[in-house]
Amino acid sequence: MALARALVMEPGILLLDEPLTGLDERLRQQMRDEFGRLHKRTGATFILVTHNQDEALSLSDRMAVMHSGRIEQIDTPARFFEAPANAFVARFVGIDTLLRPESISISGNRAVVVIAGQQLAVTLAGTAPTDALVAIRPDRIELLANVEGLADTIELKVVESVYRGLSHDVTLAFADGQRVVVTTSADVTPPIPGEKVRVRLKPGAALLIDRSGMSALAGRDE
Repeated sequence: MALARALVMEPGILLLDEPLTGLDERLRQQMRDEFGRLHKRTGATFILVTHNQDEALSLSDRMAVMHSGRIEQIDTPARFFEAPANAFVARFVGIDTLLRPESISISGNRAVVVIAGQQLAVTLAGTAPTDALVAIRPDRIELLANVEGLADTIELKVVESVYRGLSHDVTLAFADGQRVVVTTSADVTPPIPGEKVRVRLKPGAALLIDRSGMSALAGRDE
């Protein structure tokens, strides 16, 4: 009713302060789609405040991520995955794998880092941060058969595999204990704990970002 009363006035700007909080998931998805249709139909500017990443990413033309009252990044939704401003932003959009590099070598907008003795090519957005972490995009890593000599791959040890219905989340570890989670199809038998496997990093998979917003070391409980 409150939304209908607001729309009947044909406002140029509509503020929606966590409008879907408290709804069950199915109704939440339906209302999210309806907001998208209302936005296109009215042509008004919608300012939506939410803690839900899916709502923010699916409804926004531009998005701002805030932390402790401060705007961390304003950008188009895709840019939050391509170049997150820092560790807090990366975690907010679902990039949970944040690794501590042993060393960093930079040339232009490309860099090479060493993690537990293994080299990874990483993408650098802007200037190099003085206190950096390596963020790994979960949609751009792939679990392979343990074949030696493949380019752009690293060798990791399987820690555990968790069945998620449509997929398996396979947790892998570097020699120093830092972890990476790879999602595989539920149709594929996951590797067993203790097994060594190779992971291929697709272009843009690894990003060098500022560690600000992290209250604890990456890879440990916060």
